[in-house]
Amino acid sequence: MERVLENEVSGPAQPLAGRRLYSPGVVAGYILVTSLPVGYVLDGLNQRARGHGRLGVAWVFFGAASLAFIYAMPPRFAALSYVFSGMGAFGAISLFQLESGPFALAVAQGAVRARWWPPAIISAVAVVVYYLLGWLLEIGRAHV
Repeated sequence: MERVLENEVSGPAQPLAGRRLYSPGVVAGYILVTSLPVGYVLDGLNQRARGHGRLGVAWVFFGAASLAFIYAMPPRFAALSYVFSGMGAFGAISLFQLESGPFALAVAQGAVRARWWPPAIISAVAVVVYYLLGWLLEIGRAHV
């Protein structure tokens, strides 16, 4: 009976040995430093690694779509994007509380902490590309 309850709590009975998961603290930190959609992407990667493939992919696509929406906003609506991404503190606290238990259980089942810096590099490259494209578009408009 005890074994059945453990499987119901942990989800699919897949071995988690060697699976890399971002800790709730790392995900919350990324939400606070960047935005809530980045946290959705990282949590989606965690969900997928824990064996919840469809949910994980849905979170990744939702986070990516939200980021695209924020970055596609015209400058005159930039304040709205700051409000949307400024909800990160509440999202960070909520996601930290929701994921602390499943993360601890996954680590107990053999999962390991993922390195924190690869998403930072990807985020930095994305921001540089975004501003570089904006700068190139401004140059193109000035010459037309």
